[in-house]
Amino acid sequence: MAGARLTSLAAALLCGAAQAAAATEILLANIPPAARLHTALAPERATAAILAGVGRLPPGTALARRYRQAYGMTYPLFPPDAELRGEAPLPTLSAWLALPPAQRRHDLVILPASDHFWPQDGNDYRATFIVHVAPAPGGGSNLAVLQYGARTLHGKSFRLLGRTGPGRYLDIRPAAPSPAAAADLAAWLAALPELGAPARGQQP
Repeated sequence: MAGARLTSLAAALLCGAAQAAAATEILLANIPPAARLHTALAPERATAAILAGVGRLPPGTALARRYRQAYGMTYPLFPPDAELRGEAPLPTLSAWLALPPAQRRHDLVILPASDHFWPQDGNDYRATFIVHVAPAPGGGSNLAVLQYGARTLHGKSFRLLGRTGPGRYLDIRPAAPSPAAAADLAAWLAALPELGAPARGQQP
């Protein structure tokens, strides 16, 4: 009986490992090299360096509004999985949610200011970023940037049934994540002195 339970447990662990490996493969297949980087820092130090970099941005600047707040995975304000599953299905986000929590424990979220859009790909754009921080096989950490909640702003349009009645309201539409926006964040991360001049485009 005990042997059967052990066999069943081992099979479940193997199945879980296979599912995690498949999720990682899907995640990386949908994140271009320009949105990845490698640093010699251990995962917990890499996360701390990014949080410090975001916190050091000069208030009121466009970059500080784009990368307004950052929270680690264990922080209470990190978006819960249930909320993220309510987003439009995206291969990267779905694959990230399929990773075991232990493989996401060093990850962090970077949010823009609530009313901030920036020029991106010919549109006024905003999105929330998740930075996946994973131990690298040869030491250090591999980072990969993914997005959710992407929106574009198209001026104002008239609505008969707006929140406060008929009138002109911001025309905000769901959008596909911008690879250029992810690459921009990866480039900014690569320039953080705390990360020790990481290499771009490494395979996490």
